[in-house]
Amino acid sequence: MPAWIHNWPAELGDDIVTDLLALHERLLASAIGSNPNTLFVDAAAVIRQLTQLHTRPNAYDVEIDLRSETQAAVTEVLYVLRHATGIAEHATHGALRAASGWVDHANLRVAAAETQARREKNRSTTPSAVSAF
Repeated sequence: MPAWIHNWPAELGDDIVTDLLALHERLLASAIGSNPNTLFVDAAAVIRQLTQLHTRPNAYDVEIDLRSETQAAVTEVLYVLRHATGIAEHATHGALRAASGWVDHANLRVAAAETQARREKNRSTTPSAVSAF
């Protein structure tokens, strides 16, 4: 494993997107020429999903803090990479699935918040039924 993995900070900083982009770039660069490189590529895919989640347009101005899910996923990715030589291959892929699960959970929270915002917007724009009597 490259030395940078062991030196990478465990906690995300205040600018999550910048941290995610830097980690993604390092993972892709480390995949080149490494054996097996699929571990780095799979880890980069999880980080890419997180980055997209934090940068996607928000049509309903929903503000939701995804720091805990993002931190959990990054922690899983770093754990897998830091211990990959001592862990069986199926366990490393299982841990990456756990990281991907945190991404899925964050996506579900965003979808739920957007659905709630859409319902509230529809209620506020739909005229109430007026009695004819």
